[in-house]
Amino acid sequence: LNCLYGMSALLELPGISLDEILKRTVMLIPPAWQFPEITAACIVLEGQTFQTAHFRETSWMMVREIIVHGKPVGQVEVCYLEERQASDEGPFLKEERKLLNAIAERLGKIIERRRAEDALRESEEKYRDLYDEAPVGYHEIGTEGRITRVNRQEMLMLGYSAEEMLGQPIWKFIVDKEAQEAQ
Repeated sequence: LNCLYGMSALLELPGISLDEILKRTVMLIPPAWQFPEITAACIVLEGQTFQTAHFRETSWMMVREIIVHGKPVGQVEVCYLEERQASDEGPFLKEERKLLNAIAERLGKIIERRRAEDALRESEEKYRDLYDEAPVGYHEIGTEGRITRVNRQEMLMLGYSAEEMLGQPIWKFIVDKEAQEAQ
């Protein structure tokens, strides 16, 4: 449970990168196994490897794929560095298999979420660039009829800066522009 709680706590850290989550998660794994002093762990994700200091593959190993959108993108490996008496699954307990499955499943969900957040952020940046650099004037108006956003072309057309326009009622600029054109 401490391993899973630790993973949840990592997600709450502001600004933590996926790489940092994987580095720290791999360190949470050995203390969760029945023989932590001889347990080593490794997370492989699309060619990147995150592992405990003395990790090496041994014949006493458990592996679980990390699945993202139904496709394997990596795996979590847990090894004993020394032989131990046979248990449920080689030297491993059935609870350790369940924990490994839960870790891999959780990592898959974390990766999916991070990728979705990155895609959304990229889409928002593209939209913002299109809006700001459009060859026509745009403005957004809030519920009270006040300008909440304005692009560069709109400012050029009306002859005001963003500071002068934001928060002001739109009618002020339409009336001012009509009055200027009438003169």
